[in-house]
Amino acid sequence: MAVHIEEMYRVKYFLDTNILVDLMGGKYPNLNVVMDFFANCPFVDLHSSMYVLYEFAEVRKYELFLAKLKKNLANAGDYSKARIKSNWKVCGQDYSVYKDEIEQQVRDDIKKLENDFDINFEEHPLREEIIRPAMSLFLTTHISKEDALVLLSCVSPNRRESITGMNIVTHDKGFFHASQQDKETINSLFQQENLEVPTVINTHTYISVTKGFPINLYKSSLTDHIEDTLRRKILLRIKEQKKSEFVGYTKKLGNSGNAAKCICFVSSRDESINLADDVILTIIPQSLDCVTYEIPQGISFWKNKAEDKDMIISKGDCISFIDESIDDVTLLRLRKTGNLVFIERY
Repeated sequence: MAVHIEEMYRVKYFLDTNILVDLMGGKYPNLNVVMDFFANCPFVDLHSSMYVLYEFAEVRKYELFLAKLKKNLANAGDYSKARIKSNWKVCGQDYSVYKDEIEQQVRDDIKKLENDFDINFEEHPLREEIIRPAMSLFLTTHISKEDALVLLSCVSPNRRESITGMNIVTHDKGFFHASQQDKETINSLFQQENLEVPTVINTHTYISVTKGFPINLYKSSLTDHIEDTLRRKILLRIKEQKKSEFVGYTKKLGNSGNAAKCICFVSSRDESINLADDVILTIIPQSLDCVTYEIPQGISFWKNKAEDKDMIISKGDCISFIDESIDDVTLLRLRKTGNLVFIERY
């Protein structure tokens, strides 16, 4: 039984500067739980860019220096960010005194982002093809020059390819609202560049749970059952990305006799499908363990409890089959109700 996760089954998230900074700050438990989950989920790819990393280093430098000031100066909070950054010296407290410690901390943070969270920074360099449309973008919309670079670079890793299905995660309300307010202009510019517009996700209300209540990733206390909600969100996104290959959902049959050996799914497609010998059924369990299952040659299919010779299925048909070579653990996983089923052809 081979395990295989192709690119189109993976959900891509591009992390903005503020997300990386707050992730390393560790003040928001929901945010850290979500990013830990993403980092360990085989169906998620985490992206960012060297430009974002460059911004991250400067913001962390400021935050760590401010922490030193607050520790040593009673009135450190009276100084504005612009004042502190103007010469990095406040009331005799000079950045140079702390520079070695702060530099090491920032470099350690970057290693943690790369190693612990497996964030890909290298695929998104800046180049002329990005700068030119980015300039047009911030001149014709409410989007800042920095956010324009993020928006374009996240979907254009190099001159030869573009990335589809990208989701930008940001805590910047201005960025999010501008991306919604100027959607028509953004769509037009991206169309001219032959690029797919990424989805901008606002972390204040990122996930909607079953009852419709939003989960705020910046809430000070941990939200219950957040990982279950994340799984549902990812499964829904995978289904949207692979809608042309989506067949339906698995359905559990009986617990005894041949029924206990059957893998069953119900087609929800409007058009008919021909289950020829040269197809692979990919079943993605709700637990997000991937199982790619290649149907053995000559296997018998049952459609609506009768053996099917033509192997053509229509919407609502219940298809089942038995493969004695599947181990008990995998069979149990495949038989659960509600797993996603996709069909691939050689």
